[in-house]
Amino acid sequence: MAIERPVRLWRAKPVAGQRLGAVLQPASLGWLQVISGSGSLLLPAHSRPVALAQGDGIGFSPSGVDAADVVAGDQGADLLLFELR
Repeated sequence: MAIERPVRLWRAKPVAGQRLGAVLQPASLGWLQVISGSGSLLLPAHSRPVALAQGDGIGFSPSGVDAADVVAGDQGADLLLFELR
């Protein structure tokens, strides 16, 4: 698969309930992909977390802030975070 723009990629395997900060560069877009397990994406502009399960992916823009948080579900998670510029 070709990605036709600058990208940074992180992989994380948080344990159950672990909270990770996803810090993006200004004017970047994020894509979170759940390889296995489950978790929630918490964005400052939303009042409720977005629940994600194995195979789910979600694109997001931090809406003027440079961070979002990811919380692993009950069984932990295996995650990919893409930062697209």
